[in-house]
Formats: sequence, C-alpha cells, structure tokens
Amino acid sequence: MKMLLKVAAVLALAAAPLRAEEWAVLGARAQGMGGAGVAVVDSVYAAYWNPGAFAFHPTGVEVKAYGAFQLSAEGEILQTLDEISDLLVATDWETVLSQKVDNGDPLTLAELQELLDIFVDTMSKLDEPGQGLLGVVQGGIGVGCGGFIFSGLWTMYGGADPELDLLTMAFSDDSDWATRIDNLVGAGADHSLDFTNPGSQALADSIAAGSNFTQDQAEELVWQSELVGIDTSDPDQAALIETIAQATDGGNPAVTSNNTGVTLSGISLQEYALTYALPLIPNTLGVGVNLKVMEGTTYYNFLRYDAIQDGQDIVDQLTDPKNEERSTALAADVGILFKPAPRLRLGLVARNVNSPEFERAGTTEDYKMEPQYRAGVAFSPIGGLTLAADLDLSTNTTDSLDGFESRLLAVGAEFKLMKSLALRAGAYENIESDVSSPVYTLGLGLHLPTLWLDIAAAMSGDEVPIEYGASSVSIRERFAISLSLTLGF
Repeated sequence: MKMLLKVAAVLALAAAPLRAEEWAVLGARAQGMGGAGVAVVDSVYAAYWNPGAFAFHPTGVEVKAYGAFQLSAEGEILQTLDEISDLLVATDWETVLSQKVDNGDPLTLAELQELLDIFVDTMSKLDEPGQGLLGVVQGGIGVGCGGFIFSGLWTMYGGADPELDLLTMAFSDDSDWATRIDNLVGAGADHSLDFTNPGSQALADSIAAGSNFTQDQAEELVWQSELVGIDTSDPDQAALIETIAQATDGGNPAVTSNNTGVTLSGISLQEYALTYALPLIPNTLGVGVNLKVMEGTTYYNFLRYDAIQDGQDIVDQLTDPKNEERSTALAADVGILFKPAPRLRLGLVARNVNSPEFERAGTTEDYKMEPQYRAGVAFSPIGGLTLAADLDLSTNTTDSLDGFESRLLAVGAEFKLMKSLALRAGAYENIESDVSSPVYTLGLGLHLPTLWLDIAAAMSGDEVPIEYGASSVSIRERFAISLSLTLGF
C-alpha cells in the first residue's frame, strides 16, 4: 500500500491543472476498492474506466447491468441549512418577525439581534465558495465480445448551489428613512468604550459617515452585531452590516423579500458508446477508444431560504425542474493499459477529450463537459490479492456548484477466496479540498460459473448532527451504493 501511495504522489506532482466534472465511481467492484478502476478493470466496465484494458479481455460474451448512487454535502452546507431552519423557527419568523419588518413596526434590540443572527452571522456562510450538495445517479448496460463493447450509460449530475442576495437587506419597510432607522436602533447610544472587536469603531464611523445614521445609531447597530458574535473585523461581515444600514436608510426592498436560497441545476446524460480495444504488444500494451453519442438534458430551479422552513423537498425540486433544455453531442474517450510485469498493471485514460457542450437551462452559457484525465496502478503481490490506486490528473469542477473543486486519490484492495467470493475495501479523498474527510468503502463479489453479483457501499468518516424539532439525527457528509450484475458465456 505504501508503494501505491508513493506512485500516486508522483503522479500528483506531475498533474496538469485541467478542469472537468467530478469523476464518478461506476461499478460495484471499483466502488468497493475505494474508487480505483483505471488499471484494475477487467470487464465491460473498461468502456468507462479505461478502453485500453479490454484489449486483454478473455474471449467470449459478457453482459453487464449496473446502477450506482452517490450524494455528498460539500463544505458546511448541512450545518448552515440546519442553523437557518432552526433560527427561522426559534424567532417566529413567519408569524412575528417578518410581519414587524413588513409593517414598519419598531424592533426591540432582541429582535434586531435575531435579524442580524439570521442574515449576517448565518446566511452569510452560504456565500462561501465550494459548498453545497452534489449528487450522481448512474445506470446502464454493456455487452462485450472480442475487442468490442456496446454500451448504454445514463448519468445524472445534480447540485444545490447556495446564492446570497446582498441587495434586499432593509430591516424595515416604512416609507420614511428616519422612521426606518428609528425602528431599527432607536436613538442609539455611545458604545465606543464597549467595543471589544478592533474593527467595530471603524465600521460604526463608516456607517455614520455614509448614511443618515447618527454616530450613536451607527454604534448601536455595530454593538448589537458584536453581541450576536459577528466578527466586525471580517471584511465580508462588515460589508454586510454596512449594506443593511444603507438599505434601511435608502429605502431598498425589505429583507422579507430577500431571495437568498439555493440554485438547483445539473445535467442528465444518455451515452451510447462503441468501444474498440487492440493489443499493440500482446500481453503487454493495449489501447482503446470510445466513440459516443451523448444526449444531454440540463435543468435549473431555485429554492428560497424560507422554503426550508416550509419543508419543501430539494429532491422533489430536482426531479421537477423549472426549466429544461435538450441537446446532442458527440464525444470520444481513449485509454492505455501497460503491463510491464506479470503482476503489475499501469493505466491512463482521458474521457470526453473533445469537450462536448450542451445547451444549459436557465442561462445562455453552455454546459461544458471538460476532459477528465486519470491514472491508475494495480499490483498483485500474491495470488488472489490485488492492490490498486487511482489519481485524478485533472482538477475537476462542475457547473452545478460554483467554486467546487475535486481531485480524488483512491486506494483499495481485493482478496478473492476460492474464485467464487471476493472481499473488497478501500478509501478515497478529495485532495483538492481543505475540509473534505476520507470516504471508506466496502464491497462483496459473488462469482458463479456464468453469473457475477457485486455490491458495494461508501461512507465518509465525518457525521453532521441535524436537529429536527426535539429530535436529532446524524447524517454522513458523503455516501454511495453500487450494484452490478454480470452474465458471462
């Protein structure tokens, strides 16, 4: 295993900063082995993992049906959504607080703190790049014979990307600016000796100088922000507080009309591929290519923050999109498998090398599938045991989640018992993320003379506690399941 990690580290240093979708782990065998498949694949899955590997496939006909599901919460999106939901309930937002804002009623200092807590301290976390929800669902069938594979693959990439509305931030809806400010902080008070944060006084001075807030009113707003725990020295937090002051002073729309929420978008792909693999050097070097027709359906929808409190289901929103666009593109993949020694396999694959593009719902920009590049190594030190490792050579992004980057390092092992039972385990991690935790995998394969059944599951090590009413449940940040059924003749 140490040798595999060293090889992967060398590949990581040599990788180019390319961009593509996150690499999806297809097939229960690869899923069980930590998501490593480029060098270890030995079935019709080569159409996805490495077309060159099929050059060494035994003669005969192989039929494989497969399905997989993966869901991940990136960054701290689950915690933030849970906090927002709890705050909306605890503050009686729907029945009390929002009504006072809409009616232009004076706020108590406690209610001002509640608004600052919701829209500055908590909702601002949604604006951090690279956090949101990502999901991948796959299913398909492949038929392999000789050096050819005919396959159909359906893949859905979906994401929930937080969007922060910084314009609609007035904390009162009265028609008179003086009344709005008075409703917010009253006469205010001199808090210059109360401030504990070094950025507070400068922020208060800036608000007073750039608006109709008096110095005392500006210091009251900043002081109440400090009491909530807001870091007034943070430029983003300070800018939000100043935005609230200017919106309230200038008569901008009330915060009750704020459109902070999540953009739900993604693409559903149907791929029909013809794979051909050829051994350039018998038992040593194989190359292969996929030619694909891809039909893409992109979708787009938006879910406001208060819909979280109303209990609207994000999954329902994804499956009932507001807008759809369909288009077709051609694509190609290439792969190489090199066997320098009987127990060692090295693989390299490039998917979607021509960058196919699809019309994108909700925008004039196309949904572009950038090339994916991945390298792999597999080693069998003893009979029945296979160790494998894969590394993304591209820094992958997705149009479904702005700011998200992934680069997976995967390691795994498989041990075959009596040629009929295979036990698998592994792990993978997004080495491009500072907050990603390792994902651990387990798999099982049952191999009969003409039938193979494989199942695998993956789960992250970290849990996120989510409160719902008086109860609480812990959710894994990432999980996946995969099932494969193979017939061989």
